[in-house]
Amino acid sequence: MGLSREGGPTGVMRYEHMEIIRLLGIVAALFESGQPAREEFDRVHASLVALLHEHNMKEERIIYPMTDRMTPPPRLHELCRKIQEFK
Repeated sequence: MGLSREGGPTGVMRYEHMEIIRLLGIVAALFESGQPAREEFDRVHASLVALLHEHNMKEERIIYPMTDRMTPPPRLHELCRKIQEFK
């Protein structure tokens, strides 16, 4: 699309991917500590669930349609075929 990796919709999505990974790391560290503090776990869990929900909505409403529009039909059909074969 002519945008930098940090710009536009994909830049936002990349940032959110990093934030999801960071929050999952916190969850893992809490469990590795033995007895995670319930309040901290609940806070991180709520943040992660909210971010995943928002992120998924952006993918479905922006990224997927944009990808469909920009992908040449023969390539799109090939990708769909490969996804069906994978199932």
